[in-house]
Amino acid sequence: MGVELRHDHGRRFELGVRGSVPRGISGHASAFGAGSDVAVSPARDLWIGAGYKVSGYRDRDVGQDRCTRRGPYVTRRLTFGRDGVGSLLGRAG
Repeated sequence: MGVELRHDHGRRFELGVRGSVPRGISGHASAFGAGSDVAVSPARDLWIGAGYKVSGYRDRDVGQDRCTRRGPYVTRRLTFGRDGVGSLLGRAG
């Protein structure tokens, strides 16, 4: 289970914090992860961010790209909305 809060600073920058707790079959959590990041949008619907997890955990059921380990990380997000793909291909939405 996880929570992510983001705050926009203009149209191109945002700050975020995130936290997560792995939940097993027994329902008990023995680890948690928390960190923050900053992201920039170099183009519409594209975000690139860098952050640092102050605490983390290893979870073999979660892919390596989910930022669960402690330390620095880089993320990218691509929005596929109604006009997202068309704008990337240079077409009118």
